[in-house]
Amino acid sequence: MEREATIPWVLQRATPVNIRVLSKEDGRPIPGARLLVCNHKAQKNRNIADNAARGFNSSGLSGWLQLAVSDDEGNAVITQLRDDSVYGIVVRSDTHQASYLARVLSEEGDREILLGQMLYVSGTVVGDLTQLNRLRFKDDPDPQPRIFCMNRHLTAGHPSSDGRGAAVVMRDGKATFKFTNLWAGKLTIRAGQYSSEHELLAPITNVVVQLDPNPVVVAPRARVRWPPVVDLRELPRRDVEIRLVAPEGQPDPQGRLKVVTWKARKGDQRLKRTRWLDIEDGRVRLSVPVGWFYQCETTGLAGYWIPKVRTDRLVVLPPSDEPLIVEIPCFPAGAIYGDIVEPDGDPAHDVFLRVQPVKRIFDRSLPYSYDRFSTSLGVRVKVTTRVDDGSKRFMAGPLPVGGHYVIVAQRGSSITTSPEMEISPDKPVQEIRMTMPEGVDVVGAVLDEQGQPLAGVKMLVERKVRAKHPPEVVPSEHFSCVTDEAGNFKIKDVNPDKRASHEIHIYEYAGYRSKHVQFTPGAKRVTITLQKGRQLRGRLVDDKTGWPIPGARVYVQPHPYSQIRSGWNRSGPVTDENGRYIVAYLDDGEYRLGLSGPKLNSGERIVRGGMEEEVVLRVTLPEGSPLEPRKPE
Repeated sequence: MEREATIPWVLQRATPVNIRVLSKEDGRPIPGARLLVCNHKAQKNRNIADNAARGFNSSGLSGWLQLAVSDDEGNAVITQLRDDSVYGIVVRSDTHQASYLARVLSEEGDREILLGQMLYVSGTVVGDLTQLNRLRFKDDPDPQPRIFCMNRHLTAGHPSSDGRGAAVVMRDGKATFKFTNLWAGKLTIRAGQYSSEHELLAPITNVVVQLDPNPVVVAPRARVRWPPVVDLRELPRRDVEIRLVAPEGQPDPQGRLKVVTWKARKGDQRLKRTRWLDIEDGRVRLSVPVGWFYQCETTGLAGYWIPKVRTDRLVVLPPSDEPLIVEIPCFPAGAIYGDIVEPDGDPAHDVFLRVQPVKRIFDRSLPYSYDRFSTSLGVRVKVTTRVDDGSKRFMAGPLPVGGHYVIVAQRGSSITTSPEMEISPDKPVQEIRMTMPEGVDVVGAVLDEQGQPLAGVKMLVERKVRAKHPPEVVPSEHFSCVTDEAGNFKIKDVNPDKRASHEIHIYEYAGYRSKHVQFTPGAKRVTITLQKGRQLRGRLVDDKTGWPIPGARVYVQPHPYSQIRSGWNRSGPVTDENGRYIVAYLDDGEYRLGLSGPKLNSGERIVRGGMEEEVVLRVTLPEGSPLEPRKPE
């Protein structure tokens, strides 16, 4: 028997990273702090397949792994990080608040981590405890009533929850609970049919969970029964003939047409079918079930582009014995193709490409499509790897003739935009080579009005490119970053292209006003000072009964709507058991205030940040609304 070959497995020694964990209050070392890696991403010189071969998925590690534990002096050494990767690390302690470190690289070397005081929420439960769930665990054989919470922390941004919840215990004749080891950010407490939301920036005590004395009885969930498989051949159908109308004097469109059909009525079994149909004499014939939608897409069409019908203009196919004749105008089209490389000329990897129109292509009289200009052309930029030279080739098309376009290439915060190109009748095909830029690092800090650093501030960075002539749509891209424990941030590999302008938007930080700051990559350090927000207090009441409405979400938007800046997504607070709400991040301007939800008479009001009087929203709840007014005691 032939001896098996020996395969050598060479391990590279990692660069040690020394971490010191200290208390933010007094600077004392914190022993026993656990450092865990929660996500991992390869740098630009490693592709996704290389990640998969090492046991990583596209979003990071399959589970949290403990890297090190701090000693009595608060010191911990991480020796497992690769030099060509970036990591997200969570620091946990049994005595202090947890912290999240974004974009950790071994090349950055040693650092200090400051942990704040332990965050917790405690309070009492009033009402019938039989409404609460009782869970049995191996280490706690006596099942106790429990309440649960969902904690969205400011730094990592994603929600976390404890499946065990918090046990409700009797002390001095009161039912009490306590959540510990929480993150700073939004906290939602749920108990039975009770729900309340809190901004957790410091320990909260004396929370009163008032259980409903007359809870709504919910019928047990019925067993899911999947609908039977539908034989599409047995459905009533109608013939459809799609005629692709080319401009006068132009040849008929050739190639294949992508047609998507799907069932129309909401709530029915989702049925969808995609077909690629050959075009003969500029026509496509198919049979579509009656009562379905149909949609044609430009992908696969040779030399022409067709507009995609707006969703709100789609019409259900009506029944008839006569075939339905549909005429779709076709517009001559070209394409942009080329390749994209690194600064050293090697093929670029892990780059996302898109095509962006910058000038109006059609007038408002265009039939069958948009009544206004849209940046969505229904065109995907296809990237293929050529075997002969290994270069990354891309093709964007078909693109309507007469339009002006740019190609945008993005990899994290490294973004480059091609020169503006026109697809004209004389030159319908454009070729270009793009080079990923030699980026610069942008560093800065976010402080409060007293000059103290603010940790966990999420920032949206917007990049806009100025075109040669005033465009109707300015190409813009976005990426985000978060400040660390010392309030510092670092944006790596920002393109210093002078054609582009950069602006930082800050919205999601509790108790502070929004902030918009322009910066120039490669210039001086960016220092951002946040001001305390203006408060707005009010109540939400039912217009019929005058009773407060708990558990409703209020929305807040700048007024007029045209003043809404990029990235604005504030949805507002949730009303408490007395229907009260507090908005604490406004400035002195005007805002549109109302109640979020479908089919609601929102009672919309125009308000101003810092108003002293209480703003009462009176709304009419539709029949079947999950919201219910609460009768005052």
